[in-house]
Amino acid sequence: MRKQRVRPKTRQLQAGEPIPSVIPYRCRRKSDGYVRLRWPVSDSEIVEAYEHRVVAGMNAEHVHHINGIRDDNRPENLVCLTERQHKDEHAKVRLAALVLLYESGVSTHVIGHMVGLHYTTVLRRLQLSGIKMRTRSEARRLQNTRDLK
Repeated sequence: MRKQRVRPKTRQLQAGEPIPSVIPYRCRRKSDGYVRLRWPVSDSEIVEAYEHRVVAGMNAEHVHHINGIRDDNRPENLVCLTERQHKDEHAKVRLAALVLLYESGVSTHVIGHMVGLHYTTVLRRLQLSGIKMRTRSEARRLQNTRDLK
C-alpha cells in the first residue's frame, strides 16, 4: 500500500516574525500584480509573504509603491506608511485621475461610471480640489463638438 503524501499547510508570515534564512523556493506574480514569496519551514509548513513587505521590512504597517507598479519591489520604490497615510496617498492619485479626465472634456456622469462613483461624488471632489466647473452651456458645446467628430 502506497503511503499518502501529506500536503504542507501554508500560512502568512506575521509582522515581526523573522524572515526565513533559506532562499525562497518559489516566487510568483499573483493576478493582482503583487509578487508572493514562499519558504518551506518544515515538512508540514510553508510560509508566504508579499515581496514588497519583505524588502521594506516586515514590521511596516503598510508599504506603498511610489511609482504604482506592484511588482517593482526595489527599496527606492517602497515607502512605509501608516494606514491613514496610505489611504491619503491613494486618494491623491485617484483625485489626479478625476481631474485629468474632467479637464480632457469627460463629463462627471461618465467619469463616475468609469471609476464606480456617483456623479455628484465626482462633482464634489472636483469642486473641493479647486477645479473650475464647466457651465451647462459649455458642457453642451463640448458634447456637440464631440458628436460632430
